[in-house]
Formats: sequence, structure tokens, C-alpha cells
Amino acid sequence: MDKNFYSCKYLVEKIMIMDNFLGRISLFIEKEGVSVGYVEKKIGASKGVLYKAISNKTDISTKWVRAMLENFPHISSEWLLTGKGCMYKDEYKPMYDDETRNRIRSFCQTYGLSVDDFRKDTGLTLEGIAKKYPNLNPNWLLYGAGDMFIHSVGESATDGGDSDRYRKRVEELERLVEQKDRMLEILMGTKKEG
Repeated sequence: MDKNFYSCKYLVEKIMIMDNFLGRISLFIEKEGVSVGYVEKKIGASKGVLYKAISNKTDISTKWVRAMLENFPHISSEWLLTGKGCMYKDEYKPMYDDETRNRIRSFCQTYGLSVDDFRKDTGLTLEGIAKKYPNLNPNWLLYGAGDMFIHSVGESATDGGDSDRYRKRVEELERLVEQKDRMLEILMGTKKEG
């Protein structure tokens, strides 16, 4: 089975509703879990350029399309321009699935952060998340298991911890992501179990 099976399945469902260019931009923004403002800033567009185009269903300049493809190299140009194929290039595998992105949004709401601030604070890397938010439970973040926060006896929710605890936390997060990747490979038939 193609490793982009889940991305393609997601697209098939959404493309029925949004089968135009601006709809694909909206879908990409949603799938990435970012805001329109984040994309505008990343491509160097003035605030509101994409937002107004999407809202009013008007065309955008080709320079913004080119800037999107340059600043988001993992997006398939064929998909963005024509709607054919999958959203992501074959070699790209999103680090976080839709459920994980929803849990990140939930965490941000609990903490009173915007997703953009969370992204800036952590770089959306496991190391960055563990360093900035050491009490965020990795099992909850990646799998939805357990509570959102880790609570140890005598440890406050704001305690930053020492470097050994930080190192162990990063190792635990990396191990969990590897397990999740192996499970996805087995489920998608791209890797033999064992």
C-alpha cells in the first residue's frame, strides 16, 4: 500500500468539497495545522493577501504560489496546481497526524497559547516540546493515552527539571515516535512485522 494512503484518503474526502486552487490552499493550511497568517508571513505576503483571496474566492499572484512551493518544499506542486495526486511529495511523511495536531491545539487552548506561538516556542520538534513543556505527557500527545500532563510526587507543573531528566524525556519521545512510525508502516503494508 502506498505510504501516502492516509493523506490521499483525507484528500479524497476533502476534495469533493474543495476542488479549486484556493480550496487546496485552505486544505493544506488545515492539514498543516497552521494559520493563514502564518503562511502569509512565511511566504512574505502582506497580512490578509491569502485570507482575502480565500474568503472572496479571488485569484492570487503566481509569485505567492511560487513562494508557497519554495517555503513548503514538502507540498506537491502537481497537487497544489491541479489537484491531481497527493498533497505531499512521496518522500515527505508528516511528523504529526490529524489526531496529534488536535491534541496540540487542545494543549495550546489549555495553556492559553496560539498554535503559532507553540510552533515558535518548540519548532514542533520532540526536543523542543520536551524542553519547553517538560510536563506534557508524550503518550497523550502522540497517542491520546493518559493525562495531558505528567505529575510526579513533589514536582510542580512549572518545574523545568535538570539536564538528565530532559535528556531522558527526549529519548522517551523519540522512542514513542519510532514505535508509532513502525506501527504505521505495518498497518500500511510497507514493512513486515517482527
